[in-house]
Amino acid sequence: MNAREKLPHLFSRWDEVAGRIRKSRGVLLCLDFDGTLVRIAPRPEQVHLGARTARLLRRLGRQRKVSVMLVSGRSREELRRYVCLPRVQCLGLYGWDRNGHFSLPQAEQTDLIRARLRIGEELRKFTGAWLEAKDFSLSVHVRRVERRSIPSVRRTVRGVVRPLRRSLHVFENLRDMEIAPWSVKDKGAAVRSILSESRHCDHLAFFFGDDFSDEPAFRAVRGGISVLVGKSRPSSARYRLRGPEEVTAALARIEEAIR
Repeated sequence: MNAREKLPHLFSRWDEVAGRIRKSRGVLLCLDFDGTLVRIAPRPEQVHLGARTARLLRRLGRQRKVSVMLVSGRSREELRRYVCLPRVQCLGLYGWDRNGHFSLPQAEQTDLIRARLRIGEELRKFTGAWLEAKDFSLSVHVRRVERRSIPSVRRTVRGVVRPLRRSLHVFENLRDMEIAPWSVKDKGAAVRSILSESRHCDHLAFFFGDDFSDEPAFRAVRGGISVLVGKSRPSSARYRLRGPEEVTAALARIEEAIR
């Protein structure tokens, strides 16, 4: 990761970025969802996509030279409940659930069930921690856990997953831990596979994200525009924005540069 403590704000370098957009043959616009397009909510189902953000995504999706993709740890079906817009692709499971037909090998399904049962038991020891069971992954939420107890929660979860490491792995995030099967690679691998497609190979790639699990995607678009959203921290991103409101403002600037 980049050792710099403070990344340059995207808008402070906007003339350079806009120039690259205008010169590009196409734009691949990839965005994380929670904490990037929408503010983090107390519960995952309580997030809200702003009307202006939705309008901008819809208009950008209609642009001939733009591909818009949301790359989220949520399932594709769940993501589409919040963002169901024409020509805006929703890629769930860190970018691997792309068409609604994702499936797992039997061994990974079995170990995911084992992990869910064991983690559910272990989390009873920790006030505020809770387990979200998804179709193909698990999220252990630590946002409401006392700060001093969070390292213990993380160690406990890692301890449960360790004997199952041939089938499962852990994505560490700021506010949760994601337990996923090995069939689900990281966002960087997903973005690289998208960039390898002939229709995207010569596009200027953007990735906006706020969490540790977005770091592989920042590295995957190394020649493009990677943007850390939220508090500044050491990151592989090239630029930063303060929050979802500034991401919406950046989408407006991208639309203007394309026009």
